[in-house]
Amino acid sequence: MESWWELGEWSGYTGNKLEPRLLTARSAVQVTMRHQGAVEGNLYSEIEDLAGKGDLPPLMKEWSHEVRVLGNESAHPKPGAPPITEEDARDIVQFLDSLLLYLYEISEADQRLPRAPEIEKAVIYG
Repeated sequence: MESWWELGEWSGYTGNKLEPRLLTARSAVQVTMRHQGAVEGNLYSEIEDLAGKGDLPPLMKEWSHEVRVLGNESAHPKPGAPPITEEDARDIVQFLDSLLLYLYEISEADQRLPRAPEIEKAVIYG
């Protein structure tokens, strides 16, 4: 039996070849939100939950919603809707790199840094 990808490539699929990438990106954002402790629901509420907790900065929140919307449009295309562009796909991949870097590397490094009150005590009390 052929995989869904092979069927898409060889059976006359006329959709945008970038759509599977956007669906994968949307899934990656959702898995990331859940791994970071978002209360499970739909992706919209998970993004809002992490942002509300202060774990997702405003720009990351905005871009996460952009990936969500593009992924939804890919999953449920509307006749006459503009196609997904290479630039959209490239931007999404760059965003995912940034999101993962922020949530898994920068945030973890930030948690290992001493806090300002601790530094003040060390300076004042030796």
